[in-house]
Amino acid sequence: MKINSISNNQSFGSIYNNKAVLKGLEKVSEHGASFIAATSLVMATTLKPAVISLTPNVKKENKEHAITSSLTSALTKFAMVEAVALPIEGAIKKIDKEPERFLKENTVNALKSGSKKLSESKKYQFASQFMKLSAGLITAIPKSVISVALIPVAMDLIFNKNKSKKQNPVQTPKRRKENIFSEDFGKYPSFKGSVTDITAKGIGKIFNNGAVQNFVKKHSSQNENIARNMTMATDALLSLSF
Repeated sequence: MKINSISNNQSFGSIYNNKAVLKGLEKVSEHGASFIAATSLVMATTLKPAVISLTPNVKKENKEHAITSSLTSALTKFAMVEAVALPIEGAIKKIDKEPERFLKENTVNALKSGSKKLSESKKYQFASQFMKLSAGLITAIPKSVISVALIPVAMDLIFNKNKSKKQNPVQTPKRRKENIFSEDFGKYPSFKGSVTDITAKGIGKIFNNGAVQNFVKKHSSQNENIARNMTMATDALLSLSF
């Protein structure tokens, strides 16, 4: 998404108009869900464990559990969000370049709303950002379930919990490996391009929906609040699921 510079003389005008800053903001806009997940991962693997470790009057076991919970949650969130966000971001790029290939003509006209290019329209920018940030919402509940399940395993690995040394292990006789599969097993064609096309067509169908277009028309003026609102929706969904 194109980030415009600020022309007014403000105290931070030189920073806002800096080309490197604007380019960075464009990248953040293109990869919003990935940026949020990566930021959470960095904080959960550095600052948060340090703060937990330095907290006074807390049992060591509780600190270890809190640190492990933070790490598993952030790692799982990053992995799952990336698995969903990357295809969506790639699909949105394709729609940006070839809107007529994935969208109906009336959809393009409705989302353009007077703009020369579809990618410059506020309505389309709102719709595309909503789709990108939806990765966090889609993966919220599965992420929490997997994170909780991984806590005991991660505690064993990180803090050597319940580590038992096997004495006189029983050696099982080695069996000759036999290849029960054909020589062509595991040789699959590359689906990289087709997966992005399929995702783009799926997003195109969502944009073509009349109810979605009405939603975009109604809320596109609140584009600056979309990240906050999606975060609130994700938290509400997690609270409801618990």
